[in-house]
Amino acid sequence: MTLATDAAAFFDTCFDDIGQPITFLKNTGIAFDPYAARIVIIAYNPNEMIGTVTQTDLRGYLLAADFTAGAIPVPTQGDRVTLSGKTYAILDVDANTQMISGTLLAWIVRLEA
Repeated sequence: MTLATDAAAFFDTCFDDIGQPITFLKNTGIAFDPYAARIVIIAYNPNEMIGTVTQTDLRGYLLAADFTAGAIPVPTQGDRVTLSGKTYAILDVDANTQMISGTLLAWIVRLEA
């Protein structure tokens, strides 16, 4: 196995353990197409609330394997996530931080209620 394969398996296990089911809503420009996926939510620390990050924003990790397996379009700003009955707008998407050897493991998204 490669480092990227091992890391992807580890991420999948973590999402199984602490991830939450969501409905990812892809903005088509006309409507929002729903897809099932998983997310791990981590609140921002007070020292991270700079620029446009606010107290009510959430940091979410979307598992790339869920998107690949489900043929889900890549998340972008303007898409939405429904979690526990509440819908959040995706404000920012980071596709670079959670990557190993060119393999994307997860997107980090900033969510706003």
